[in-house]
Amino acid sequence: MADIAEGPLWLKVVDLDPLPALRPPRHTPQGAEYVGAHLLLRLHGQPIAELTLPIEQIRVGQKELQRLLTDLAADAIDAHLQQDEQLTTAKSPQKTQQWWPCAWSSRMAAVGSDGPQVSIVLATYDRPQRLLRTLQTLAAQTYPAFEVLIVDNCPDRPGAASAVERINDRRFRLLVEPRPGTSHARNTGLKAASTDIVAFTDDDVDVDPDWLGNLVVPFYEDPTTACVTGLILPQRLDTAAELTFEKFGGFSKGLVPRSFTLYDSAHGSLYPYNVGLFGSGACAAFRRSVLLNLGGFATDLGPATIARGGEDLDAYLSVLHAGYRLHYSPAAIVRHESRTEMSALARQIYSYGVGVSAMITRRVLHSPAERRAVARIVPSAVKYVLASDSPKNAKKIGTYPRRLDVYELAGLIYGPLAYLRSRNRQRRALDSNGPGDEGWTRHA
Repeated sequence: MADIAEGPLWLKVVDLDPLPALRPPRHTPQGAEYVGAHLLLRLHGQPIAELTLPIEQIRVGQKELQRLLTDLAADAIDAHLQQDEQLTTAKSPQKTQQWWPCAWSSRMAAVGSDGPQVSIVLATYDRPQRLLRTLQTLAAQTYPAFEVLIVDNCPDRPGAASAVERINDRRFRLLVEPRPGTSHARNTGLKAASTDIVAFTDDDVDVDPDWLGNLVVPFYEDPTTACVTGLILPQRLDTAAELTFEKFGGFSKGLVPRSFTLYDSAHGSLYPYNVGLFGSGACAAFRRSVLLNLGGFATDLGPATIARGGEDLDAYLSVLHAGYRLHYSPAAIVRHESRTEMSALARQIYSYGVGVSAMITRRVLHSPAERRAVARIVPSAVKYVLASDSPKNAKKIGTYPRRLDVYELAGLIYGPLAYLRSRNRQRRALDSNGPGDEGWTRHA
């Protein structure tokens, strides 16, 4: 996310067709005064530009605000309309007066009318109030044909069941997975799903109403696509920790749709192990048959394991190595809760470092071909992590807390050992208990 200012920013997704009234509050919930607004602009449902403005600039009348935003985003608007001309066969001649319905809208409508049934899998661990809010946003999806499988990874407490009961929607089913770990929970939902496309999200996000439709369209149009990821925005930019995470990293992978195959040459010498290109597990969908054939999510990776993360990145690499295409669809938007305290952010950055190198360790231990590929990129990877002018570090100037680099590096160094410990723990658990069932249905 570019051009983040110092100080709290009001964050808003703004549709230009038509432009809504914007009424930013003066203060954050913590009482700090907003100094600016960070706006994600959409046209025809597609994100086209990000703007950071002084807060006073958007506290104006509707017509004045419309002129300001369209002037500032003129190049992005023109680019979108030119691209849409290439896709649309019938256009309104009055394009200078009004934006006509776009090709993407027509494709979305076609998928919505006869597209496939989709399963949404949501793993949750004992945060019923936040879960309820996520479920409410899922219930409001514009894509009509879906089921939601909520996998309770903390079944000893009644929170998930009470949240599902409050939703009172027959499309929502509650499953139980007592073995701890996001990978176990997601695999339980994957096996229980009744559809060939399965979307995954987390219990700390708000999902855009068109999220599911925008994940489904690439599957519908390209049978070689086996995974689609989307755009993850922060829920708020109120605190120093939230601002720091977005300014120097964040979950966003940009506003340009992209497709990836294993042998793309345009993504640098680290590809495909510069996995930050692909997206994150809170906003992703897979062809169920492909993911099952690949073994699902690795249960020796991910939250609640010693490896702390990496299960989603591991799945993306498995999709590419199996010869399929991965597509990034920024129109599929979720808003994710970020760490609000710097100490919590430091722990998060450490965990990300552990998860990435644990994931790569797992892959090189399982595949001689990947072992050779990773060995070839080690010098480039070291430079990418440590060099001040690398794409990763070039923007870390001024106010970036250097101790976060230390935490990340410590995590990267510990990751291989963390993976070995996690794998050994899982093997001991299997020896003691056997593989068991992958969960069972419990009706709310």
